[in-house]
Amino acid sequence: MAICETCGDKFTPSKESPGCPRCEGAAQGSAPAPARSARPRPTSTAPAARAGAAKPAAAKPALKAAAAKPARARRAEPEPEEEVEERAIHHKAPEGLLDQSAKIGLIAAGGLAVIVLIAVVVVSNKRAAEAARVEAYENEVKNLYTELTALNIEDETQAKRLLQLAKDKEGRWQDHELAAQIRMLVVRAGTSLETGKERRAVLGTFTQIEKALADPSQLSPETLKEMRRSLVEIESKITLGGEEYIKRYGDAVGIADKAYVTRLVDGAKEGGANPRTALQQTQTAEDEIRKMLDTAITEKKAELQTFYTDIYKRAIEQSDQLAATLFTEKAIADLPWADMLSGEQLKHWNPSSVKGFSSDPQEGNLRLVGPDADAGRQAVISIGDREQWRNFVLDLEFTVEKGSFDLFMRLGRAPNANTVSLAFVTEGENSSINAAKTYHVTIRVIGSKLSLRWADDDDGDLFKSPKDIDLSWAKTRKGAIGLLVPSNTRLKITTFKVRDLR
Repeated sequence: MAICETCGDKFTPSKESPGCPRCEGAAQGSAPAPARSARPRPTSTAPAARAGAAKPAAAKPALKAAAAKPARARRAEPEPEEEVEERAIHHKAPEGLLDQSAKIGLIAAGGLAVIVLIAVVVVSNKRAAEAARVEAYENEVKNLYTELTALNIEDETQAKRLLQLAKDKEGRWQDHELAAQIRMLVVRAGTSLETGKERRAVLGTFTQIEKALADPSQLSPETLKEMRRSLVEIESKITLGGEEYIKRYGDAVGIADKAYVTRLVDGAKEGGANPRTALQQTQTAEDEIRKMLDTAITEKKAELQTFYTDIYKRAIEQSDQLAATLFTEKAIADLPWADMLSGEQLKHWNPSSVKGFSSDPQEGNLRLVGPDADAGRQAVISIGDREQWRNFVLDLEFTVEKGSFDLFMRLGRAPNANTVSLAFVTEGENSSINAAKTYHVTIRVIGSKLSLRWADDDDGDLFKSPKDIDLSWAKTRKGAIGLLVPSNTRLKITTFKVRDLR
C-alpha cells in the first residue's frame, strides 16, 4: 500500500499502473474521480500535508510534467510503506454495553468472589467448631478435676471411684495442663487405699488384744508376753486410727505391762514346787519391772512409779527367798569355779580406753596401772559382761602396790549410785588394807545380801574383818564384775574365780 504525495490517497502500485490512479487519470483528461471524504492522516505525515496546503501552485507543474510524459514511459519505484499510527476513533460506543471480553472477565471475577466467600465461610465455621471443641475439652477436664477433688480419699469407696474415673478418662486428661494435679490425686488415692488396708490390719490386731485384756487375770504370762510384743510392733502404726486409738493404745499397754509382771510374780509363787523354775521366772519379772519402773521415773508418771515400785519389791523379796532356798552351802560347794585368768577367759576382759591406763591379762596374773593424772577420768576394766552375773561367789587374791581400787558387782554399762561396790584403800583416813600386802577374799552376792570373808584372820590385821551387807532394793540386780582404777594406782591380781549361781 502506497500513499500519493499529490492527493494523499492510498493506492496499490502494480506493473501496469505504478502511480496513483486518480492523479494519472486527471493528467490524461479523464473525468475526475469522485471526491473522497477527507480522512485525517497519520501524525507522521501531517507536516507534509500542511506543506502541500501552503504551496498549491507547486502541484500544477508537477501535474503538467506528469501529463507530458507517457504513463508507460515512466517507471516509478514502489515507495516503502511507512509505519502509520492507528486511526483514532472519533465516535463513542453506546453506553451500558460491554464487549465479550469484559463480560467474561466480570463473570470470572464473580465466580472467584463466590469461591472466596465460600472459603471464608468454611474457614470461619471450622474455627468456630475448633473453638467449641477446645472449650468442650477444657470444660470436660476441669469438670473431671473438680469431681476428683470433691472425693474423700480417706474413704475406701471414694478412693476407688477416684482411681476408676481417672483411669477411664486418662486419654482425655493426660496431655492437659491439669495432668500433674490429677496424677497427684491418683497417687494419694492409691496410697490411701494401701494405708487403709494397713489401718484395718493394725486396728484389727489392736482390737483383738484390747478385748483379751478385758480380763488379764485369765491370761498366762506367755500369752501376755506375746500381746506386749504385738503392741510394740503396731506402736508406730496405731496413729492411723487417730487420737481415739492413740489413747486406747496407751491404756492397753499399761494394762498389758501391769498384768504381765503381776502374772510373772504370781505365777512364780504358784509354781513353788520347782524353786529353780520359780526363781528364773521371778528374776525375769525383776528385769521387766525394773525397765518399766525406770521408764515411769524418766517420764515422771507418779502413779506408775508407785505401782512398779511396790511390785518390784515383791519380786525382789520373792527372789531372795527362792535364792536362799536354792543356794545352800552344799549347793554352792558343788558348783564349779570359772577361772577368769586362764585360757579363753583372758580374752573377755574389757578395759576402758583412758590415757595412761594399762592392763595386761596373763595366765594367772593381771597387772593394772592407773591412768595419767591429767587423763581427766578413772579407768574401768570388767569381766562377765556377757554372762550378767546375778547370784555368784568371787574368789579374789590381790596386791595393791600403791593407791586404791573399787570392786564393782552387778555392774551395768557404767558405774552409778545403784551399783554394788566395795572400796579397797591403802592411804588416808579411809584406808582398809595395807599397801604391798597380798589379800585373799571370798565375796558372795546372793539376792539382797553381800558377804565378804578374808582367807586368814589370825595375822592380827585390823583391817581384815568380816562384812555382811544388806543391799537396797534400788541396787542393780545383775551385771559384770569390774574394777575402778584411779590414777597413781598399781594393782596386781593373782586369783579371779567365779561361781555362777543359777
